[in-house]
Amino acid sequence: MIIKWIKKHRAMTVLLFIFLYLVIGAAAPFYHYKPVSGITKANTSASAFYQDGPGCDRAMILETNQSAWDERMRLMGMAKERIILSTFDFRDGESPRDIMAVMLHKADQGVKVQILVDGFSGLVRMERNIYFYALSSHPNIEIKIYNKINLLLPWKTQGRMHDKYVIADDYGYILGGRNTFDYFIGSYPTNSRSHDREVLVYNTAHGTAGTSQSSLNQVEAYFNQVWNLNVSSLFHDDETLAEKDSVKKAAGVLRDRYNMLANKNPELLGWEMENPGQPACPARTGKKPGGTSIFPKFSDAGTIDNKFDAAMQKIV
Repeated sequence: MIIKWIKKHRAMTVLLFIFLYLVIGAAAPFYHYKPVSGITKANTSASAFYQDGPGCDRAMILETNQSAWDERMRLMGMAKERIILSTFDFRDGESPRDIMAVMLHKADQGVKVQILVDGFSGLVRMERNIYFYALSSHPNIEIKIYNKINLLLPWKTQGRMHDKYVIADDYGYILGGRNTFDYFIGSYPTNSRSHDREVLVYNTAHGTAGTSQSSLNQVEAYFNQVWNLNVSSLFHDDETLAEKDSVKKAAGVLRDRYNMLANKNPELLGWEMENPGQPACPARTGKKPGGTSIFPKFSDAGTIDNKFDAAMQKIV
């Protein structure tokens, strides 16, 4: 009876087989989870994360989407050597174009930019988008896609990367739950908005021997591990793309956008315009010449340490 039905409905049978292959292949690996081993339990303790005395890191909570935009602009604007962005979802939009504009500007200055995006977003959001091509074709920018979607291997489709953080040099990093598009970042008009939260961590020892004590190094080491995995592959790493008219136009739009942003937000991006050739954030003091704090944005006089302490007291 079944064989007779299959012979009569060959096309439907093939489609049903493909559907079952995809569903079972994607779900079966998660039917049983491997238990945590006794060795891992024995070697894991909360006390391992404690330390004696204060460290070099200072932290503040980014409660609003606008603060998430502000501090990304400020942090990336300070970069002189490298910018790292790891995100689950990177979509075109107003805030993402602001971020791309700063990244492209920094890459033009010689800053190394690395962007790591999950494979689902890379396929659905980034393919055939000229603004992402404008980044990927730049010699100082690399974009990698984590675990590209491959329907021939459905058991890998649920292996998604939900990391969300930004690192700039050894100055600091932003880590939390915000993806990289308007729903999460900035105040541009949008149909809906997420109310997520992040932490901004500033390394007061940046540029000194003490910078090795910052938690930033652990975040960056983890990033490098994921970046170098076999399942992380380059996204349109082709400099000839930059010669295409559409991509060239997109790059021009982003460069013009950066100029607009820098003129409109001098407190976030105006440092290099005011002090060409000087480091973006003098180590330890946290002050520009003249005593005005540039990171983070607090109005009180005093050192970075005092400003963070005051901010954290308000938050707590």
